[in-house]
Amino acid sequence: MVSLSCPDGADQIFDTDAGFGGTPDTHLLPGESQTWKAACEFPKRAGSAQIEITPADTSGSGWYRTAIFTGRVQ
Repeated sequence: MVSLSCPDGADQIFDTDAGFGGTPDTHLLPGESQTWKAACEFPKRAGSAQIEITPADTSGSGWYRTAIFTGRVQ
């Protein structure tokens, strides 16, 4: 499981009709991957964004790292 964090001032969009249903909650085997659609609604004044995706560490090992994506808002 993962969690998506939109930056301050932005709201995560949940629109299942458009394919934005939230983060997946399935198990993956080592070496496998999964994709999904996610979106954040930004205020008009936003010029840049930083979105963080953090895996939920259910093993207690603590080896998971947060992925941070940055870019300009258009």
